[in-house]
Amino acid sequence: MKREKTAGMTITEDEWKALLGKIREKESEIGDRLTISSYLRDYVLKPHLNGNSSPPQETVIETTPNETEKKGRWDDIQF
Repeated sequence: MKREKTAGMTITEDEWKALLGKIREKESEIGDRLTISSYLRDYVLKPHLNGNSSPPQETVIETTPNETEKKGRWDDIQF
């Protein structure tokens, strides 16, 4: 298979450590060494493209009210 395109992304340090942990788990499972590229291609990208991956999990972003914003006495009234 001739690879013609490169895909890249930037990840956080925590995501990097988690990725390396997943690769180590898979290496011990299959009994062979994996490169980051081969792991991502074979166990992440291909299953996703073939529809065999789990659906993405929705992220809930919690918002907190801005405490520095002062409210007036009548701000709660809607006209």
